[in-house]
Amino acid sequence: SFADAVDGRTLAQATSGWQVFAQSGGGLGDRLAHAHRQVARNDSGPVVQVGMDTPQLTPAHLLAVSTQVRPGTAVLGPALDGGWWVLALADATAAGVLAGVPMSTPETHELTRAALVGAGLEVVPAEPLRDVDTVEDAVAVAALAPQSRFASAWQRTGRAG
Repeated sequence: SFADAVDGRTLAQATSGWQVFAQSGGGLGDRLAHAHRQVARNDSGPVVQVGMDTPQLTPAHLLAVSTQVRPGTAVLGPALDGGWWVLALADATAAGVLAGVPMSTPETHELTRAALVGAGLEVVPAEPLRDVDTVEDAVAVAALAPQSRFASAWQRTGRAG
């Protein structure tokens, strides 16, 4: 339910007809692996998972990622802080390796990459993006996407730079 979300009504309308699964599991890696298993049970097609803290993301970024997904590959986009902003898989069950990867660390991207390679996948890099974890990140990302809703909201905080 989007009842408690910011702009929940808009989110509900934008995702009308989508299947939404509740989070389940312990840490973030476990919850991500679980989400991908849920997707695999309901759909055998490719899956693209995007981090929520990349408001400068464009349709062109997603197109570039989606055109690289093929059987036996994982597309992994590094974040500048050592994490990752996107994971795309031809087979969602391959995300089971995420359960063993520590998330939100400076090594998350490399550990995720190693786990995917260890599972027999070729890892194709996507364009690196900066995600928003700090005030410095927010200033930089707002400058990258000055016409975005994020930049507008950031300007209203009075901390824009």
